Amino acid sequence: MVIIADPPKITYVTTPPPVRTGQTVSLNCTASSLLSFNVTWYKGGKVLASGIFMAVYKLENITDKHWGEFLCVARNSDGETKKRVFLKGK
Repeated sequence: MVIIADPPKITYVTTPPPVRTGQTVSLNCTASSLLSFNVTWYKGGKVLASGIFMAVYKLENITDKHWGEFLCVARNSDGETKKRVFLKGK
């Protein structure tokens, strides 16, 4: 019997450009794996959006409170992969 470990690998993450107050931005994160997995966006430890195979978090009417670090995590029973992005103001 062969057991294959296949933690998900993040294949795409939005790299947001500097934004102005009032703009809208979508953060996209997709991953791949042979096994089922979930993708989740976090900010400050709080779950913002989650999905199977991908997660999209839409920020509307941005203020300076939205700026900062966002974390995408792709996770299954074999492990996890993380990518960080930063939303900055112009």
